[in-house]
Amino acid sequence: MASMANEALISSSTTTRLLACDVGTGSVRVGIFDLAGKLFHHVNRKIDVYTPKDDYKEQSSNNIWLMTCECIREVLVVTNTNSKDIQGVAFDATCSLVCLDENDKPICISPKDTEQNDEHNIIQWCDHRSINEAEEINKTKDETLQYVGGKVSAEMEIPKILWIKRHLPEQYKKISKFFDLADFLTYKASGKDTRSVCTLTCKWNYMNHKEKDNEKWSHKLFKTLDLEDLLSENKIINMLNKPMVGEVGAAIGKINQQTSLETNLNLDTVVAVGMIDAHCGGVGCLNDVSGETIAMICGTSNCHMALSKSPAYVKGVWGPYFGVMVPGLWLSEGGQSSSGNLIDHTIFDSAFFPKLMELSKKLKKNVYQILNEEVIKMEIERLHEKKSKIEHHLQGKMPGTHFDHAVAGSITRDFHMLGYHFGNRSPRADPTLRGMISGLSLNRSLQSLALRYFAAIQSICYGTRHIIEVMNNQGHKIKNIAMCGGGINNPLLIREMANITHCNINVVTGEAVLLGGARIAAVAAKLYSNLGESMKNMTENAKMYIKKPDTTTFIYHEYKFNIFKEMYRDQMKYMLMMDGVDNIFDEKMFFNTDDDSVESTLIKAAVDEFMTKEATDALKASIPERLRKYLKESDFDMSEFMEKLKEDI
Repeated sequence: MASMANEALISSSTTTRLLACDVGTGSVRVGIFDLAGKLFHHVNRKIDVYTPKDDYKEQSSNNIWLMTCECIREVLVVTNTNSKDIQGVAFDATCSLVCLDENDKPICISPKDTEQNDEHNIIQWCDHRSINEAEEINKTKDETLQYVGGKVSAEMEIPKILWIKRHLPEQYKKISKFFDLADFLTYKASGKDTRSVCTLTCKWNYMNHKEKDNEKWSHKLFKTLDLEDLLSENKIINMLNKPMVGEVGAAIGKINQQTSLETNLNLDTVVAVGMIDAHCGGVGCLNDVSGETIAMICGTSNCHMALSKSPAYVKGVWGPYFGVMVPGLWLSEGGQSSSGNLIDHTIFDSAFFPKLMELSKKLKKNVYQILNEEVIKMEIERLHEKKSKIEHHLQGKMPGTHFDHAVAGSITRDFHMLGYHFGNRSPRADPTLRGMISGLSLNRSLQSLALRYFAAIQSICYGTRHIIEVMNNQGHKIKNIAMCGGGINNPLLIREMANITHCNINVVTGEAVLLGGARIAAVAAKLYSNLGESMKNMTENAKMYIKKPDTTTFIYHEYKFNIFKEMYRDQMKYMLMMDGVDNIFDEKMFFNTDDDSVESTLIKAAVDEFMTKEATDALKASIPERLRKYLKESDFDMSEFMEKLKEDI
């Protein structure tokens, strides 16, 4: 229950409104709420994304701010809201890196061999240019790494900054301020440079749990990386955390004059400390903080937010982070770098896609509806086929045999996908991994595409199951998933998520990320005393229904889940084999031979090499660091591998 003061406020001030601004991967959304959590309206604008190279993603802070202001002005007009009624505004955004000079002008961060445009001053969260820099940081074994699951990711900010300093030194010298995107938005709105404990802890290797301010940063790490100027020159904040670091739900200040002119917001509007979009979604889709329910924010990628009263150290899962989503609680953050984009890629990459678009236009249905209906049709046909075989067997028309049970989801019995197309964020923590498929045919039909589409959905669900499995093994007690975001619009995804993870799925309808922002804005404006209170009371938009798992599917998915993990092990073996070949067979074997047949010379040399102990040692020496982990943790046997390779040769 709200406090008596808050109850009086809600009943007497029915025009009190809150504004939530959410900047996602490809769009800005702004919504207006009341104190009960009712969403009156929201509007959106697309934002620009630039791709100078594969795996490089850039944006413009000017473009994002312009679209944000447009959305704010429009939502005020559409809802006929008096700007004086907006008591608080909250901003959340992707964890993208913004670069500004000393005059707050954008600085280009594009590679030298691409178009140079200062408007391209954001390295987007999903940009993977700094994979090598991330690996370099991981080799330091710094204390901070134990609070990111053992490894930083190229999706975090310090690797990105290190890449800029190494590859664009002149541009680096021009940069006066580095911002997480959410912190940039609150800076623009208020004119005050207050960084969020959420962004700093989760993406900048800030240790919020430390009591003393001068211990919250690892000065040793910054010195090792030659990045001491980030603190000494206040490019983030200085060593004594000045400017301020704001807690979740705290107020930075009020809207400044320039922002008031650009948005039509009143100067008395309170600006809340910024949030990462996924964490804001966690605030929006959870009504309790017991720890038994994990918040899953579904979009281009998936984020899995698990709260706990004490820190849980889970290898390959980001965190534990203190106070970054709910003050006083620890957070473990799993994730999948490709989710919605994996499904879309599977569809768009198909030879049947042009015909699918024609079918969509003809039937007046979106492509997901058509594919879902085709999957259900295939499942029904499979069920009838199995029933027919069983009936024939019972009638003595077929010999006794094993019949696989035709349960929901079983059309992928002979088709398997490892959806690591964009690497694995959790729990493998390896961005170099890639997707794998087993069971492809030459078919170009709707059925063939539907099968691949469904396998992509299942792969996402197996990945989530894997994340929950490792979390529960390290102290979490997750039984339920609170799902929000774009993924909840796909009933097939929800069904498979329940069946594969064995969890109850609490499907949170409405705009959970925007609601999270409204809840935070309400606390910052002192309309609720704390975040827990606003989460309990602002529930009007957070409608929920529960999807329970179908226990008849559990055995089937147990086998499929093991295949999912086995495909990863297979990929590691392929890498190992090819790295071994690169090391043992030098150029002389391929080109300096008297025999016209390079192949015959190669085979003879290989057999001779493999007969010696030195060859085995050479092969082991050739294994890169990323595969040593696999050899150590798996049941892979080097001697068996060598014998098998000799037999193959």
